[in-house]
Amino acid sequence: MKLQIGVVKFGSTLNSSYIHRILRRWFPKSTIYILNNRPGDAKEGEIQGSNVGHEFSGYLELLMKMNETAPILLVNDTLFKNHFTTGWLYLVDKMMNRWNHQPSYIFGDARYDGIGLTERPNPFFASWIFLFQVGLAKESIIQSLTDLLNTPSPRWSQEYEIFLNTWLNDTKWYKGWHKQLANPEALFEKKRNIYWEHQLSAKLLNYEDLSMRSFGEIQPFLYFGLRITDRFYTAIYRFMGLIRWR
Repeated sequence: MKLQIGVVKFGSTLNSSYIHRILRRWFPKSTIYILNNRPGDAKEGEIQGSNVGHEFSGYLELLMKMNETAPILLVNDTLFKNHFTTGWLYLVDKMMNRWNHQPSYIFGDARYDGIGLTERPNPFFASWIFLFQVGLAKESIIQSLTDLLNTPSPRWSQEYEIFLNTWLNDTKWYKGWHKQLANPEALFEKKRNIYWEHQLSAKLLNYEDLSMRSFGEIQPFLYFGLRITDRFYTAIYRFMGLIRWR
């Protein structure tokens, strides 16, 4: 099964040839686009990203390059860092064989964090992976990303600000942001990206004919196992980040 695969990365630590090799092992017929968001750092075969909205602008810029009719897999470089890469690509491969390719479906890593915050829908998609067909789903994501990027300095409620600060400033090795000692500009951008992650799902949920689906619907036991494994990977990543930023 052919895919259009878009990867947003930052810098050259993660080599594009490695990304191609891993992806082609699972999807040999696919068209692969790699966007590098580090200013002026794109190598041959990479797309230079603007980084005006981190992964969100990267996704939009990738989608504007994709003109084939094959389904689209959008990921950021965390797929190759703090997620179980092989397991997730195996899941996508299985889904491609069982999914009926409805143009109104968007599959993602669904999170159920409750209904206590107006800005955070329940469920919402973690913004590191999306799988969808060309058509309504692609058009809706393009419009939703455009709307988010047109508001570079959004405002949110006091309750949401408390949530953001609590999450980002938690110093436990398995919680919080591994760069919580970063400068104020970087801290604001991280808060905004969390807000954008929630609001992307909120905007997509407003499309009556669009259906947001969890990867767990088709392979529930595999998906559950991947989520548990990812928590372990993320804990290690955060722990190493805390050490690095001390």
